[in-house]
Amino acid sequence: MAHLNMRLDDNLIKEACEVFDSLEMDLTTGIRIYLTRVIRDRGIPFDWTSPKSDFDEALMDMEHGNYKTFNSVEELMKDLNSED
Repeated sequence: MAHLNMRLDDNLIKEACEVFDSLEMDLTTGIRIYLTRVIRDRGIPFDWTSPKSDFDEALMDMEHGNYKTFNSVEELMKDLNSED
């Protein structure tokens, strides 16, 4: 059996142990379950996405028709300065 040594933030370990304790298992068992799922799923067993940038979100809004149009600069400025 191999030994695994890792340097992790104390708070991360504390919070993880609290979760695993509530599931009636220790940290080692929780990590073993995670690694078993990684092997079975051939990847990380949860969605792994990077946060979208403001540009990406704006582009998605435009693609879905979620945007405003204005007939003049004055209308635009009025909308930008509104409290809504």
